[in-house]
Amino acid sequence: MAALTGYNSNVRHRGRIFHIQTEDSGGSHQRVITHLFADGGRIVKSIRSEYSEHMDAPNLSELVRGIMKDQHKAMFVLLRSGGLDEQIGFDEDDPPAAMDARVTRSGTFEREPARPSVTERSPPMDAPEPPQVNIRSATPPSSGTERIYASPRPASIFSTPPSAAAGLFGEKSAQERSLDEAILEYLADAAPPSIAKYAEQITDDEAVVYKPLEWILLSGDWHKGRVVLLGDAVHATTPHLGQGAGMAIEDAIVLAEELTRTDEPEEAFIAYRARRFDRCRYIVERSKEIGDSQLGLVPPVDQARATREMFEVIAAPI
Repeated sequence: MAALTGYNSNVRHRGRIFHIQTEDSGGSHQRVITHLFADGGRIVKSIRSEYSEHMDAPNLSELVRGIMKDQHKAMFVLLRSGGLDEQIGFDEDDPPAAMDARVTRSGTFEREPARPSVTERSPPMDAPEPPQVNIRSATPPSSGTERIYASPRPASIFSTPPSAAAGLFGEKSAQERSLDEAILEYLADAAPPSIAKYAEQITDDEAVVYKPLEWILLSGDWHKGRVVLLGDAVHATTPHLGQGAGMAIEDAIVLAEELTRTDEPEEAFIAYRARRFDRCRYIVERSKEIGDSQLGLVPPVDQARATREMFEVIAAPI
């Protein structure tokens, strides 16, 4: 097997730039070597993995590529966790390490670490507003209508400006970059320590839950002629208050009540919306505010207090 193309990354840690290089020696030597360079060329740490026992595997290239990726990530996490700080030598006034990782000093990278109990942060919700419908999308739109996974923001871990597609794993388009690579690339760019410390647990796309979060609040009529909408069709909410299904059930109850009070469906539809709009708007906007606070877009929100206030509101008659 011919040697696979390796990875080269410049990583910022505690105010300095380090270089991580991962290379495959090919079929003649059957090993993957990762070096961490500092001070323009000094090797701080090396990790080596042999794969001679897998030479007959039908998916050898895929297997070796996985070893390279894991080893490259392991060196990144070991550096950013501070596991090599003593060996590197930092001044007392240098910035602290970015994350509290569990990677060993030997560079061992756990494939299936214990899952922490953490609150997941929703991605940014920044799509433009269409007429009459207040809508935000968690996934930035591409130039067309199709949405694709991409890095949450451009990487800036390079000593020189990279191209638009460059990242921790080299020149890749959004379609080619795996989700765990994109997230790790984001964490490489000085993510908050409370989030960055979980970087070593991002090892497999299948273990990452990443879906768009959207909210919708239709400010105009909720009906046209004899057709009326309810639930997420008119007031979809983010999950931070957990009231999406409850609001839809309330819609159905109110709509049924109003339809029994008049022989004119349109009158019932107008009365139904009038009873529902303010209550639904409260849920949508308050839930979005919690999500924005988790992203640092607005001042912090006490979610426990917000949840208590929400229950007080929905306890009122509908």
